[in-house]
Amino acid sequence: MRSINFLAGILFLFLVQAAQAQDPGSNPVAVDTSAVPPKDTIIPYWNVKGMNLNANFSNSSYSRWVAGGINSISMTGLFTGFIMHDGKRFAWSNYLLYSLGAVKQQKMPTFRKTDDRIIIISKWSYKHTEKVRYTAMVDFRTQTLYGYNYPTLQSDSGRTITSGFFAPAYLQTSLGIEWKPKKWFYVLYSPIASKYTFVFNDSLSAQKAFGLENAGDHVRGEYFGTSLNARITLDQVVKNVSFVSNLNLFSNYVFDIKHHVAVDVNWDNILTFKVNKIISANWTWSMIYDEDVLQLSSPNDPNSAKHPYVQWKNVLGIGVTIKLGQEYKDQ
Repeated sequence: MRSINFLAGILFLFLVQAAQAQDPGSNPVAVDTSAVPPKDTIIPYWNVKGMNLNANFSNSSYSRWVAGGINSISMTGLFTGFIMHDGKRFAWSNYLLYSLGAVKQQKMPTFRKTDDRIIIISKWSYKHTEKVRYTAMVDFRTQTLYGYNYPTLQSDSGRTITSGFFAPAYLQTSLGIEWKPKKWFYVLYSPIASKYTFVFNDSLSAQKAFGLENAGDHVRGEYFGTSLNARITLDQVVKNVSFVSNLNLFSNYVFDIKHHVAVDVNWDNILTFKVNKIISANWTWSMIYDEDVLQLSSPNDPNSAKHPYVQWKNVLGIGVTIKLGQEYKDQ
């Protein structure tokens, strides 16, 4: 009898609890949601940002124009993109730039290249403090098409090859300390760095171009050196104007001991003027100095002396920009 009464009591309590659960006025069970972050605050492992494709086109044509002019067509394409991971301790950022341009004027028989760059930079960092990181970086640069020296504007005959795909290509590795006082600025000093120059073109290799030590070589290694890399990324210099500047310096310890202090310089800049969501203008300018790159003092005289020179290039274009990702903000 006692067991029956006990089971009846259990059944009664169960029915009471079931009735309370069905009652809409009853208090629901409290659930702690503080441990679950809002959906919009969850940081993905990889962030794809600053993926921009810019295409510029210009055309000039004249007919009986008394003031004079030359018919011309020019095209330039620029792609930039960032893929990054930023964790509590580790950060990995990857940057890609590809630019290609060509122009054809009235007296030119074919299009001639005005811009051709491939830049890939991958940087891995371990955060020591908020402003100091231990960083390893890989910097790779080359181009896609042949570059030529043209004796005349009207003809392609007699042109000579000055560069090509993987001729040259530069691979630089660096290990050092990064100082980042602001989100938009960092300086990376690497006391341990190396640089490799690849020339996979037989005619340029035979000329010992780009610092090759022997005719027929295709790779030149500078194994012991130091480097300094600085970067500025401003999303808004003023309204609708952004700016990115990257400076890379490299010096070979061994070469410096034998001769003098020689510093390779690569400085790239992009200034973007945003008109609206589609139309924008880009002004890119670059400066290169490498004592291993010798050029004729008189380009049209193959017997003239060769010396290293400062190389300058700037391209201004207005065209269509297609955004393929979020706005870039350096991590």
